[in-house]
Amino acid sequence: MRLERAGAAKAIEKDIGEALGLSLEEAAWGIHSVANANMERAMRIVSIERGRDPRRYAMVAFGGAGPLHACRLARALQVPRVIVPRGAGVGSALGLLVAEQKMDMGLTRVVKLNGQSEREIGEIFHELEQRVGQQVEKMRHGGSIRLERSASMHHVGQGYEIRVELPSGKIGPGYERAVLDAFYAAYKKEYGYSDAEAAVEITDWYVLASIVRDRKTALLLEGTSASSDPVVGERKAYFPETSGLVSCKVIDRYALGPQHRFEGPGLVEERESTTVVLPGDVVSVTPSGNLMITIGGAM
Repeated sequence: MRLERAGAAKAIEKDIGEALGLSLEEAAWGIHSVANANMERAMRIVSIERGRDPRRYAMVAFGGAGPLHACRLARALQVPRVIVPRGAGVGSALGLLVAEQKMDMGLTRVVKLNGQSEREIGEIFHELEQRVGQQVEKMRHGGSIRLERSASMHHVGQGYEIRVELPSGKIGPGYERAVLDAFYAAYKKEYGYSDAEAAVEITDWYVLASIVRDRKTALLLEGTSASSDPVVGERKAYFPETSGLVSCKVIDRYALGPQHRFEGPGLVEERESTTVVLPGDVVSVTPSGNLMITIGGAM
């Protein structure tokens, strides 16, 4: 779909700007701000409200519009760095091409871990692994099969289970102990404590089979070679920090190499996305071609 700048400007000015007494740029910025506020609210739910401090993390921006909003969101949540991977705008498509094929299977059977359950555990996982192995073999064309076990577990009498990753390999003497240790570790991580005296039982059992192949991903991300000057022009962009529209350098993403480093404001363009670099933010290029944006230039 071809963007029609004049049509978009007319619609924003008529339907929003005039109604609210705002200029075209202020109305357009309001739309952008509302979108940012919705994303910020969602990010707070999965970070601050879960006890995680965003200041200790880096933000990875992907999708066609992710790099457009990422630096602004990072400032709102005080995230110190933003990483924009190569091919960020088509990350889902790349994932589809390089992801391992997987199939999982599960069953429900309540088993109390009472020191005598290893034989039953072995029978359950043997059955699941046989079934999922037969199914995944039908879609395997090269590569090896990796099996992973997990189970839904809880203390006897509790109404909720937690999903626990279980050890792989042969099931024999000592395996039940290893299952219990995995549960206690997962329980403590989830709730902050564990009770080794309370009885434990498993309600649901799962096996995940993955087809592991040696996939060459670099060829999917080929672009033009880095050049000495990646700046391809200028255009005006709106930044409240600079009291409105300012001239902004336009940078060719495919011409960037590890030797390049620059400060915002800037617009980094590529085929599937545009990265907006705010005034004061500093961009460097990693050896693998990803953009590392230091918010506010703080190291």
